[in-house]
Amino acid sequence: MVWRERVGGAYYGSPVWVHGHLYCIAKNGEVVVLAAADTFEVVARVPLGEASYATPAVAGGAMYLRTRSQLFSLGGKK
Repeated sequence: MVWRERVGGAYYGSPVWVHGHLYCIAKNGEVVVLAAADTFEVVARVPLGEASYATPAVAGGAMYLRTRSQLFSLGGKK
């Protein structure tokens, strides 16, 4: 074990690792981004505006975040 910390919130989906970061979506729709490093660091907290019970999906260079009524696509080709 490298580190063990609590970030707060209730989680349903699983965390996803992308380019050195762990992305976790809380049930209230807050995305918590952690550095996947030797020391604990919360990189960002981003509210999606509504509940989410999904694990982030990664495909084709994009990350997909699903909430109760929306689907967000981050990255990928424009």
